Amino acid sequence: MIRRGYACGSDPGIDLAGAVVYGAGCHGGLPVAGSCIDDADHSLDLPQTMMARGVVAYVANTGYGWGLTHGLGLSERLVRILTEEMTSPTSKG
Repeated sequence: MIRRGYACGSDPGIDLAGAVVYGAGCHGGLPVAGSCIDDADHSLDLPQTMMARGVVAYVANTGYGWGLTHGLGLSERLVRILTEEMTSPTSKG
């Protein structure tokens, strides 16, 4: 988790090298330059910033993340399945 006060994964207390980061939120993977205020010239977007921090995979919606009011569905279900597959003892890595 990124602590309050730090943008784009710049918290010096968190080592992201080798991490896999993903989420079901809206537009997290949308390439919008300048979306990271910590970037010196504001040229990087969030996915580029994650890669620069050593993240090996960044998976996020480029559009809306869809969910259900009651129960699990759509983007939420995809994240759950991804988590289960990645943490399964039979996962190949």
